[in-house]
Amino acid sequence: MNSGVVGPAPAVGELGWTALGVVAFGAVEIPVMLTKHASRVCTFFAVDFDPRFGPEVSSAASQVYEEHRPPHFKAGSPLTFWFGWPETRNVFAIAHSRLAWQTLGFTAWNEGLEDHLGVIGTALRTMHVSSFKRIGFKTAAYLPLSMSHAEMCKLMFGAFAAPEEELCQVLQGGRGPLLQIEGESHGMKYALVVTSFDRKQASKNFLSLPNLDLFRDNKYLDNTVKEFHDLVTESDCFYVDIDLFQLDVEANCLETFVKESLATAERATDSCVRRLCSKPQDSEGKTWRSSR
Repeated sequence: MNSGVVGPAPAVGELGWTALGVVAFGAVEIPVMLTKHASRVCTFFAVDFDPRFGPEVSSAASQVYEEHRPPHFKAGSPLTFWFGWPETRNVFAIAHSRLAWQTLGFTAWNEGLEDHLGVIGTALRTMHVSSFKRIGFKTAAYLPLSMSHAEMCKLMFGAFAAPEEELCQVLQGGRGPLLQIEGESHGMKYALVVTSFDRKQASKNFLSLPNLDLFRDNKYLDNTVKEFHDLVTESDCFYVDIDLFQLDVEANCLETFVKESLATAERATDSCVRRLCSKPQDSEGKTWRSSR
């Protein structure tokens, strides 16, 4: 397991979300890591608001079903309703104080964005929600970089944490750095977690995610979750988890936040990979590079 030993963290400016982690394409700079490894990324979106009771929640569920015809529907409780699109790996929930969307795969969120906004908008209008206590978007990426767990851990010392030799003066035997930073960037608060997983750790982390059973079309025959699990545990991976959110905002910020948080998550993830791979040569003269 990772030790969680963290040295002085780089500032947001040093991570370079606005200047690093992008690839020039004509006149446009495009982040690439989440897009390239879309099949190894989980996404989560949610809005929290003042509780609704009585018929508003069930009316919202009925309206979503009537307008958008999701293939799967499940009542979790009198005030919670689940909708599923197993073929595209999307799950949507309506509760008395929250709407939540979850996907297996970055493409499942990114390419269906307008449809997702339509479903969410239907529920918000029916429940008469005009403001959010919190709106958030999170990506969890299991990125294969053609490096072993040990090699990535070695690079994290110095790239994200204090150099290994300095940390050893405080505590011997640190092997698995885990970086956690909370802050604000691009008008959004964020919580960033960066670490390296071996295959067993990646499996444990993925299987701890909520609602995985809801992605299955048939609980006896469907392999959707197993296929995703097998892919993210195919090799050791670099794990980047970024949670972006705003507090106490008007509901009309929905579309802007969704699009800006998506772009920021891509920039942040790409910048973390570039920082890891930009460390100078090690003692044996090797320079590690991602498989991109």
